[in-house]
Amino acid sequence: MRSKKEKGFTLIELLAVIVVLAIILIIAVPAIGNIIQNSRENIYQNQKGIIENSTRLYVGKNTSVLPNEIGETSEVTLNELVEKKFLEKIPKDPRTGELLPGTSVVVITKIKNARYTYEYQDGEVEPLLVTKFQSNVGSEGTYELKNVGTSNEASFFVGPNPNNWIEFGEEDGVSILWRIIKIDEEGIKIIYEGKKDESNPPEEDGIIGSYAWDESGGDWGSNKWETTTRDADLKEILAGWYEDEGLSIDTNYINPIKWCLGGVGQNQSYPTEQVTTSDFLSTECIDGTYYGEIFKGKTGVATGYGLIRASDYLSASNHENCVGSYWNPLNPEDNFNDNGSHCGRITDEAGRTNYLWKSAYNWWTFTAFGSSTSYVWRVRDSGFVYAQNAYNTSIGVRPVLNLKSDVLYNDGSGTLAIPYTVQ
Repeated sequence: MRSKKEKGFTLIELLAVIVVLAIILIIAVPAIGNIIQNSRENIYQNQKGIIENSTRLYVGKNTSVLPNEIGETSEVTLNELVEKKFLEKIPKDPRTGELLPGTSVVVITKIKNARYTYEYQDGEVEPLLVTKFQSNVGSEGTYELKNVGTSNEASFFVGPNPNNWIEFGEEDGVSILWRIIKIDEEGIKIIYEGKKDESNPPEEDGIIGSYAWDESGGDWGSNKWETTTRDADLKEILAGWYEDEGLSIDTNYINPIKWCLGGVGQNQSYPTEQVTTSDFLSTECIDGTYYGEIFKGKTGVATGYGLIRASDYLSASNHENCVGSYWNPLNPEDNFNDNGSHCGRITDEAGRTNYLWKSAYNWWTFTAFGSSTSYVWRVRDSGFVYAQNAYNTSIGVRPVLNLKSDVLYNDGSGTLAIPYTVQ
């Protein structure tokens, strides 16, 4: 039995202790939370300083990034700093534990001659992929409005190696890489490159196989995409690839359209007549009669996939002679001059060329040859556009998808190492 001298806490005393502890917790927990938050904020501020100092080192090696006039600003993104090896990787935000957006920027402001301020700003994810791209000219290519006033008016990536890589979909569980060709009123055209291989160019290099159109079936005058009927038909081949079980492509991002493929050709009665780039631009999407043959300007059925136009290939070159140059399909050697050959190959000291050109193979375009119902324009391995018999010649195929123009932009810088992605 407990003796009378042994005492315990009364209920009132226990309640008093609990109340005191509760008061202490009410006071202490926010204080501790503030200490932790302040600590995280201090780490974040130090991190900003590291990013800003990395930018100073970067512009010290790349002075062209600096603004020219007092009061002007320029920006450098985290993606650029990582790509150029001035940051090891995109850092985490110590306040949230999440990676900082790669689109965050350091704003550089010129305040005096040879004096600049550097301020890191949290970047919000840009709402539209199309707004990511601004017209610019540089050693890595351009993104610019071209073919103004024509049926092919669009903003194109041009040059030898612009930052236009995009990661979209999977093939056999491996991410697929594409290149953005252009953005127009219909959407964002991307052309297949192949499976992602770390920072190496895809092994497939844009080819899903070599095929010939089938001559049989239907009226050639309607166009070569709609009228062939056999299993070897190019339309069926592309559809089969697009719907293949090995591919995983979210169709919610795809905008079905009627693709341009009008007949653009040379008058065979006058074989010396030249075909200019403006001929492609003005007739690829237009219904019409070309030297006795009637061609539809667009496919009869809207689909999310197709091929590139001949004029798209020419427009992607950064050589001025690709607009207004001539293309003589009956005498292809005529194209090896200062006009045609520059539209693909690197042939001059300036290194002007076309990222769409591939030296290892030939590939079809969507554009029919209007003066012969059995011919289609193709891109030759030599770099120029040439009309070839479509039903007895197997030529490489490079699929093109049409993304919706309001695709949500997620991250990336458009380089092969850090391609654009979508949410």
